[in-house]
Amino acid sequence: MPLITIDNIAYHYRMSKRVPVDGCAVICIHGSGTSGIVWSYQISRLSKYFKIIAPDLPGHGESGGHTLPSAEAYARWLNRFSEELRLPSLYLCGHSFGGAIVQEYSRIYPQKVKGLVLISTGMNFKLSKLYRQLTEQGIDPSQAVLSAELPEFFRKGYELLSTISNQALHDDLLAAGAFDSAPWIGSLDVPSLVVWGS
Repeated sequence: MPLITIDNIAYHYRMSKRVPVDGCAVICIHGSGTSGIVWSYQISRLSKYFKIIAPDLPGHGESGGHTLPSAEAYARWLNRFSEELRLPSLYLCGHSFGGAIVQEYSRIYPQKVKGLVLISTGMNFKLSKLYRQLTEQGIDPSQAVLSAELPEFFRKGYELLSTISNQALHDDLLAAGAFDSAPWIGSLDVPSLVVWGS
């Protein structure tokens, strides 16, 4: 897996191997707590059309560094990443919190974006205050007293998150909870595809 060094920190990314000569670059940004590996199918299936690049964000997967505090901070890192790859313009694809990062990138660097693909994302994310409280206090929701007080859907969802939880996931969820593009999303002037469904 290739890597790029920015400010003496190594960042890993995945990239399609068979790239057409005139293939456009598409950077795919993963969601909270995951890594670029979630784009493996797109890398293998779309490589005959595009140069697909899927980085592990800072503090995620095999990348070094630490998680960043906001979608805007990740967007500014993404700009450094794309400059290192010498990509003057590109398409961006983002899933969930990755979609927030892609929106921020388009707001800050509109001249560099040819188009967006936004998958299961939104203008803002509703982060449960209860989730924040439980994770910050390290409380196990399966405790008898809590189980009776918590709604069943929340307890099951929290238990699922706990099985895959890591610090990056928690940090990303907090950053997602602070994201809100509603005041400026209408000012973006870039072709976009929004994919949302069950």
